[in-house]
Amino acid sequence: MPDARLTAVYDAASYLFVTQGYARTQVAQIAKQAGIATGTIYNLFASKPAVLHFVLLSTLEGHKGSIDVELPLGEAKEQRLRERLDAVMTGFLQGIAASDGEEKPAFTQMLSVLFDTAADYNVALNIVNDNADALPRLNRQYQQYIHDLYGLIEDNLQDGMQRGEVRKILYPRLHIRNILEGITWWAMYLPYQEQQERIPQSTAKEIALDILNHAYLTDPKSQY
Repeated sequence: MPDARLTAVYDAASYLFVTQGYARTQVAQIAKQAGIATGTIYNLFASKPAVLHFVLLSTLEGHKGSIDVELPLGEAKEQRLRERLDAVMTGFLQGIAASDGEEKPAFTQMLSVLFDTAADYNVALNIVNDNADALPRLNRQYQQYIHDLYGLIEDNLQDGMQRGEVRKILYPRLHIRNILEGITWWAMYLPYQEQQERIPQSTAKEIALDILNHAYLTDPKSQY
């Protein structure tokens, strides 16, 4: 039976690693946020890096801390972390790329895939992106995926303009950051805004896509 304490630690550590960073987060803070004793953390995990790796793998593997494992948990092998990140990001990039001989996905479909991936894996992607000192190799690996993502989004915009789906825009590549920030704020950062009322993920997605569809499509109403 999964240990409820692990789920509590996952939630607490995820929040702290995302909002204040891995280096600034102390084990005692994780324990307090999780509502358990600091000593209990060390009964569950061999070290603070073990907590970090647990959070990353839990997110990338989709079980969000609800696992049945032998305790205490040690640090994960870096190869496993790299393989899981590769599986998520490769599948993601394939989801917005054109298959051989096929047109690229419609702009709105691309946005939908972007949002869903950012929302589903937001904890791991946030941590890997913002904690390069703690995760140097994973961060470099992730940045290469982002470089590839820029190229795919630019291709999608160019293809959409040729089909008349996307309005004519100057310097498409310079719009990519605007598109990604529009998606990631609603999918990845909104859940951590303490002053913000809780908005369901489905509603956040609807708003994000509505804003970007109206910014880039020649006929935004065609999406409704």
